[in-house]
Amino acid sequence: MTKPTLDQLQRSFADVVTEGADLATLVDRIVPGGTLDAAAAIDVYRGAYSARLCDQLGETYEAVWWVLGDERFFALGRAFVAAHRSTSHNLSDYGEHFAAFLETTDEAREFSFLPALARLEWRLTRLFHEADEAPVDASGLASVADPADARLRFGPHFFFDAPYALHEIWQRRGAEGGAVESSRWRRPVSLLVCKKHGRVWMHALEPPVRTVFAGLADGATLGEALAAAVPDGDADDAAVASWFTLLFDSGVVVEVH
Repeated sequence: MTKPTLDQLQRSFADVVTEGADLATLVDRIVPGGTLDAAAAIDVYRGAYSARLCDQLGETYEAVWWVLGDERFFALGRAFVAAHRSTSHNLSDYGEHFAAFLETTDEAREFSFLPALARLEWRLTRLFHEADEAPVDASGLASVADPADARLRFGPHFFFDAPYALHEIWQRRGAEGGAVESSRWRRPVSLLVCKKHGRVWMHALEPPVRTVFAGLADGATLGEALAAAVPDGDADDAAVASWFTLLFDSGVVVEVH
């Protein structure tokens, strides 16, 4: 029999640990420690692999965990790990398809907001790992001859629209009691999610504010973005002022030009 290369041994070991491949081709080459035999030694690695990936799912999907509780969340986690092998050296990359997995579960039928909540939490994780950019305040508008012609560049952010008040669920993660039925959270919401000073922040936006902010993020001038939100030009000055207070306070604006 041809002696396997180191690369072949490593691949065989990974297949046995992560996918439950047959031990037969590997067990004779394992030298276990202590009183364990080769099969038991490999089972230690199998258990540790699954446990660490489940822990990572818990770190990424804190609010989903809060909704389901320990027993149900980690049962789903083990099922997900069994079906989805890790493909990155960075543990924070694991779990991208958890929301799609949740859609197939009884838990999603009980808590219909669960897949959307998982998608939001995945994007939060991605945003958290983006590089910070220093925000600017509204005084930057003074450098533009006509503020209506100003364009703003946004730092790390995303918009998220859902038929549930997901930000309220996320904010309650870790609180006593857990979530109640889906009907409690069935309120459409548009969120601006951005990173400021190393932390992720969520802001719920009313429809005209969502239109203005999204237009600015896409490169529209202030005048163009306001016209899209209030096409008849009959905008309340106090309301518009509050929109831009929120915009600059959020820290999402990193350049005015």
